[in-house]
Amino acid sequence: MQDMPNGLLFCLASLLLCASAARRSIGAGIGAVLAIGYFYGIIRANYLDGFSHFAFDAGLIGFYFVRFNMPVSDRAEAASRSTKNWLILLLGWPLVLFFLPINHIFIQLVGLRHIVLFLPFMLIGARTSSKDLNTIAMTIAVLNVICFGFAIVEYYNGIVPFFPRNSVTEIMYHSTDVKTATGRFYRLPSTFTSSHAFGGNMLLTLPFLLNSVLNPSSAISKRLLMAGATVLTVLSIFIAGPRLPVVQLFGFITLMLLLPGLKPSVRLTLASCILVIGLISAFYVNSNERFQRFKTLNNTELVESRATQSLGFSLQDSLLQYPLGVGLGGVVGSSLPFFLKTYAPTYFGAENEFVRIAAEQGIIGFMIWIILIFKILSRRPTAITPKWEIGTHAMWAMLIVCWATAFIGTGMLQGIPNSVLMLLQMGIILRRPSQDTLLSPTTPARVTLMERFRKLESNEKNAVFESAGSNLP
Repeated sequence: MQDMPNGLLFCLASLLLCASAARRSIGAGIGAVLAIGYFYGIIRANYLDGFSHFAFDAGLIGFYFVRFNMPVSDRAEAASRSTKNWLILLLGWPLVLFFLPINHIFIQLVGLRHIVLFLPFMLIGARTSSKDLNTIAMTIAVLNVICFGFAIVEYYNGIVPFFPRNSVTEIMYHSTDVKTATGRFYRLPSTFTSSHAFGGNMLLTLPFLLNSVLNPSSAISKRLLMAGATVLTVLSIFIAGPRLPVVQLFGFITLMLLLPGLKPSVRLTLASCILVIGLISAFYVNSNERFQRFKTLNNTELVESRATQSLGFSLQDSLLQYPLGVGLGGVVGSSLPFFLKTYAPTYFGAENEFVRIAAEQGIIGFMIWIILIFKILSRRPTAITPKWEIGTHAMWAMLIVCWATAFIGTGMLQGIPNSVLMLLQMGIILRRPSQDTLLSPTTPARVTLMERFRKLESNEKNAVFESAGSNLP
């Protein structure tokens, strides 16, 4: 064991931790996966033996192996049936593309990895229970507070103590565009692979936290603690430095308050909660210049330049020139390990998630994703239980914002652990309403109730006969 690379030890520990937690429940398993994902960036930056790159993959494998070998209740199976069908399409087409010898086999494997590895979380999301979501929310609150603490240490001491300069972290040391009157500073990654991953992940956790803050069944002390974690989460989005998560935050808040589906009383409570959290966060953001990089959005030339980069390789160019795609792993945004740089192909695409999907998976893969996205964004979701009404509503708003801004930047489906959180929420929104697990699509409710009464009457008769038989000499 002493000669074993540290990265490999992390992989084994990750696999065992996530497998063990997954045996307890879906919520505990997801909590373990998220914990590995939160610290994946700092682990990979400090251990360059190659194995550390797959520490998160190992945790997912352990989680998948346990959960997909455990029995599923009839209700969960019925609720996730539609999601399973979508998953077959989303996994099947990349597998077909994998056997097209366009890029080097190692590059094809990397491309397949980042396309299919996280997708099963959609199915997991469709099978979660209210108890699982409560566990996930509590885990997220603890992890977010810890990561805020790391960000504060980096704020005062720099990123060098946690992220030594090397081939993995080089891009961090080029991000010195946080400008104040006293100089230039690095964007803060906390424990993540980048500041974008940090800010984007904090944003995606808000639906879980907000629901916990407004859950009337929880003790006041717990709700106050969750509110404190929510404030730190919002501040993390600003302290990280990237602009897009800030734009998405304001879009998320606006949509959450405007989208239909909430009772007026619930909407008023939600608005009051957001107002209080917003005022506290705004006080700290306005008091520190390093929290205010988002103000560069007022620079019209800068915004236009950034948008031009994102739209540089058009969707039409991609679909017409490469109807079957440019090969797995051959697009801008592919997460290529540093030790495979010698096999890297000429990259195509732009900083645009839609172009990335089209360039890598061609017309068929692009259409599958577009139809799925439209289905998710156009349906009004049904909460697993009334206690998760606000959380489910917030997830819907979050997904609309994320996909509406997907034409700026890449990484939505490859970020660690951001992608897991987003796909989990997509699965929750795709989940069929609970009544569908009780009623046949063609059977009215009254018929089902009549059948239940008949069964009850039959059971009572059987009990009488059994009782009479037992009294016979």
